[in-house]
Amino acid sequence: MISVVGNSSGTACVNGHMLRFDKTDHVRVVFVGIGIALVALSAATTLAQSISGLVSAGPVTTHMLMHLALMNVAGPFAGLCVIQIVKRSWSAGELALAGVAQILLLWAWHSPAAFDWAHHSSLTMAAMHVSLYLTAILFWAAVFGAERDARWMSIATVLVTGKLFCLLAVLLALSPRVLYLLSSHHASAVALADQQFAGLIMIVACPLTYVLAGVVIASRWLLEIESRSTGSATLLHSE
Repeated sequence: MISVVGNSSGTACVNGHMLRFDKTDHVRVVFVGIGIALVALSAATTLAQSISGLVSAGPVTTHMLMHLALMNVAGPFAGLCVIQIVKRSWSAGELALAGVAQILLLWAWHSPAAFDWAHHSSLTMAAMHVSLYLTAILFWAAVFGAERDARWMSIATVLVTGKLFCLLAVLLALSPRVLYLLSSHHASAVALADQQFAGLIMIVACPLTYVLAGVVIASRWLLEIESRSTGSATLLHSE
């Protein structure tokens, strides 16, 4: 029989043996996580600005490039790092919550009123980028770190999220009029072309991230199933 007695001082007694847990480890984990997130954020920002300069992007296209870099490049990288640091599995409920949070924030921030408000307020713009980046980290950590029984949910969440992401892209690409006031300061034709180009970039980014992630997760899941089946068959054969 195993007897465990813990206290608030960071020590525990297991079968009469005292074990000590260093609370500074938790602080170290937090700072490492923040550092990784900031490095990924800096790299994503540089990438978005470089591409924007190469294609002479308008304000809407530049904005979308930034979001793609944060949510589809830095987000997955930081999410994978979170899995390695936190060392926990995510349940199906947590996975669904992360997916809903990301989609709700994405669509809410890209409504015409919120989008224009953010572009007229530096503080609101910062809140937009930070909130979308944090939900992206949460989403990808949940997707890649889902517990074994929730792997199917990971695939479904990625594909559904990708569809809703692409739906916003199609709306921008096919809209016959300018949706955002910040673009209406330019010539109408130029502003509409900027908006449609931003939508096209998002449409291209969908299969490169969400579909690819779904394929990777499904492949890993099938390999695990095959490995367990092989192990069970070997055990039965040995008996």
